[in-house]
Amino acid sequence: MSGGVLDYGDRNVQSCTMNAVPFDTLKMAQRLGAAGFAAPQAAGMAEALALADAMAGSDLATKDDIAALRTELKGDIAGLDQRMTSLRAEQKGDNELLRRDMEIMLRDIEVARRDVVIKIGSMMVIAVGVMLTAIRMMTLHL
Repeated sequence: MSGGVLDYGDRNVQSCTMNAVPFDTLKMAQRLGAAGFAAPQAAGMAEALALADAMAGSDLATKDDIAALRTELKGDIAGLDQRMTSLRAEQKGDNELLRRDMEIMLRDIEVARRDVVIKIGSMMVIAVGVMLTAIRMMTLHL
């Protein structure tokens, strides 16, 4: 350091943003130098801060990021609500179709039951007739 001028060598001094507020690492290094830090130390600290800011800044969400995500989630939730409403309506329609199908099946079962009763009754009448005929024929031959 000579004549109050800080020698930063061939270091890249860059501008960075921290918490969305830009700052100049060169100015920071100069202020650190004025406060008594050696030039290489001041430049190294400014670069480290710029690197940390760049690394952290890419992973941190801003209020705008959160607001955009909130809006997106609200849209997704609204879409899911609409889909659930649609599915409920479909389910009601399906339930009604099932109810009608069951009523038809119950009527068919009742008709089949009556048919079976009629057929069994008819078979009993025929069997009684055959037995009476057989008995009559047996008495005639005796």
